Amino acid sequence: MNYQKVSEAQKALAAKEQMLAIVSHDIKNPLSAIQLEAQMLLRAVERSPKSLLSEEVKIQSNRILKTTERLKILISDLLDKNKSENSLKKLKKEDVDAVKLLQEVVDSVRPHLQDKEILLKLSLPTKGSWAFIDRNKMFQVFSNLLNNAIKFTPPKGMIHLLMEEVEHELIFRVVDSGPGVGEMELPCIFEKYWSGSNAYCPGTGLGLFICKTVIEAHGGYITVENVPEGGAQFYFSIPKNQQSVIDKSLDKRKKIYILDDDEDLREVMSWALGKEGYSIHSFHSPTEALDCLMKGRNLPHLMVVDYHMEEMKGCEFLLKKDEIQEAKNCPVLMLSASPREFNGRVVAKPIDLEALVSNVKELLLQ
Repeated sequence: MNYQKVSEAQKALAAKEQMLAIVSHDIKNPLSAIQLEAQMLLRAVERSPKSLLSEEVKIQSNRILKTTERLKILISDLLDKNKSENSLKKLKKEDVDAVKLLQEVVDSVRPHLQDKEILLKLSLPTKGSWAFIDRNKMFQVFSNLLNNAIKFTPPKGMIHLLMEEVEHELIFRVVDSGPGVGEMELPCIFEKYWSGSNAYCPGTGLGLFICKTVIEAHGGYITVENVPEGGAQFYFSIPKNQQSVIDKSLDKRKKIYILDDDEDLREVMSWALGKEGYSIHSFHSPTEALDCLMKGRNLPHLMVVDYHMEEMKGCEFLLKKDEIQEAKNCPVLMLSASPREFNGRVVAKPIDLEALVSNVKELLLQ
């Protein structure tokens, strides 16, 4: 046995552990400050609940706290001296709505998208697709792949995130308009500590290795290929555990479609009505909502519709909605800055939360 080499390896390991401890300490300090600031914002909202920005501040503060919790988990993983493939394969599975989890990841990377003016195109199921997975580890997989795509997509480029449910599998694709992967590097890109010459490989060489290990631990697989029009496509699938996945189609909650082309307002309303116990399906595009109605998927008990949308007016949407037999009798709550424009149940803008909730409850009781 070469004792000199063993001793050198032990010293290198000790130095690595010491470095990780120092780095984690330096990260935890600003992270603690961020967490405390977010908690103080929530307390300020509680003291002034009627402030015009209170709901928005509450939502953003809670998102910051969620992100800090995930960062603390990652730091804990980083400090685990026994961190290895085996630890990555130890899963804490639960029933998770994969669509909602993906939307959480998208929310977490949105500032980076906006900073580079990257267009993110989403092709996700309109209903929840449930899988028996480790929520935190799969969040890390989605986050790694999306951040990779953002990092190497040029400014004003495009990323396409797709998800589909095929028999007993959930299939995901992340397609970017970046430089692609060198042909010689394609077979090595998921190897531990691999660092190649092209843009996908600089760094620790652990991100894609972690993705592969976690996905395979779930019984799935991952691959990458260059797309003809330029860029790379990461493709992976995970099986649905038929014994554990609950049939969420039996969900007895009332379903509400929220249709508004203002993203922030749509998110706030979704959050507020979701807190009331309703199952929320939100849409930016009237065409997308109409398509779901025509397909008869997850038909709503009520629709909350913005009257002034760029793609089409609320009244135009209602005419098209009424042509669909299954949706014809679905009640509609209209949102409008000029309530007299609509001859029906309407909530005036700026929206009062109590007025919104009470109108929703009354319409659902009819």
